[in-house]
This record gives sequence, structure tokens and C-alpha cells, in this order.
Amino acid sequence: MDTIGYAGRFFAEAMEETDRGPREALLTIGATRTGLVFSAVVPNAMPSFIATALFCLEKATRASVVLGLVGPEGLALS
Repeated sequence: MDTIGYAGRFFAEAMEETDRGPREALLTIGATRTGLVFSAVVPNAMPSFIATALFCLEKATRASVVLGLVGPEGLALS
């Protein structure tokens, strides 16, 4: 559950930090809000999306491996 919040926060920040030039150009020619997001914002933020998604995958894998090594009996005995 924490990974969803973590990823969502970083995805939103990446989208806010994109260059305004392409957005303003598309608004000038009359692009819709959906077209603006998919044509200007998402392509600019894609490298950050991929990096965040890979980090979240690594974090989830690491947590599941540790939980698998410790196991439910190990947690009860600790």
C-alpha cells in the first residue's frame, strides 16, 4: 500500500516539473486538456515515471524476499 502512495506522489511531481513550452504551444493551437497531457506532459515525464516504477518494483521485491526469509514463524518468535 505504501508503494502506491510513494509512486503517485513522485508521478505527480514529475508531471508538475515538465517544461511549460510544449504545453503552451499546444494550448495556443487549441489542444484539449487530454491531448495536452498525452502529447506534452507524459512524454516529458516518462523517464521519471520509468525510474520511479523500477525503484518501486525493486523495493517491493526486496521487502517480499525479506518477509519470505523471516517467515511468519520468525516474526512470532522475535
